[in-house]
Amino acid sequence: MFTNIFDKYLSYNEEELENLKEFKKTNQIPILKDLAQVVDAKSFIKEGMILIRKHPRFCYVRKHKHNYLEVNYILSGEITQILDKNQVTLSQGELVFISKNSEHEFLPAHENDVLLNFIVLPEFFDFIFPFININGNLKKFLVNLLSNKDESNSIIFRCSEIESIQNIIKNILITYEEKDQRMNDLLRQYFLLLILELLKHTDVAEESFNANYDSIILFKTYNYIENNYSTGSLKDLAALLKEDYNYLSKRIKKLTGQSFQSLIEQERIKACKLLLESTDVNINDIAYHVGYNNLTFFYKLFKKRVGLNPLEYRNSLKT
Repeated sequence: MFTNIFDKYLSYNEEELENLKEFKKTNQIPILKDLAQVVDAKSFIKEGMILIRKHPRFCYVRKHKHNYLEVNYILSGEITQILDKNQVTLSQGELVFISKNSEHEFLPAHENDVLLNFIVLPEFFDFIFPFININGNLKKFLVNLLSNKDESNSIIFRCSEIESIQNIIKNILITYEEKDQRMNDLLRQYFLLLILELLKHTDVAEESFNANYDSIILFKTYNYIENNYSTGSLKDLAALLKEDYNYLSKRIKKLTGQSFQSLIEQERIKACKLLLESTDVNINDIAYHVGYNNLTFFYKLFKKRVGLNPLEYRNSLKT
């Protein structure tokens, strides 16, 4: 089934044949016609809440915005676009979630370059939010994107090697093509699975930044902490961001209301609670694993943040 879908999208459609015809006639890359500066989802979606369409090949797509969230998936080849003033190239199997306020334009896609646009009305995701644990700060960026908030930026997932994500996308495409009467419900379920799976793989996430530098600092700080909470330091983050240590410390405190150390502690305690809930590992070993060599300090901090000591917390789960 998926092979048939792949072949369908790889074949030329009417619009692409016109683009090729114009190119042969003028020897110039055509520009996509009739594209509004702000594209309205309802100009595409006549019924339902989601549309999957192939991005037109053999033409330049000029700069534009959307009034909706757009998800791009590279089915084949690679696609280059200017996203929030940055040139970004995505390859087969990679995803980008583009917020409604992100400007982007596309360089011409060639014969084997197939990008699929998932055009999604904001209300499509309403059902998903109760199922997403947004305690992690990085997760809030994606949730803001899904809820169509103005301040969100676009997020790229370099997930081509993650089989679970690729299988979910294949199921989304198959479900959409089958046009079953339960299609919308099934698509929502698959998108929920996709979001939950992406949230397990924050290490392959990149944000395409616009002019809001505070957002850059927040995203990279949260991403760094979630992936380095046991050994991370403000000194290393400052080097990574090429920022002055003192400036970054003050900026993080202003933007989050917490110090970098407090954010690290928050992530470590969260990881510790998860291990206490899901394993029988010795508590001291858990403390070492999440980054605490001073056990006295660890026990005091856990009690302060959770209200119980680690053993009391573990035992409370059994009652």
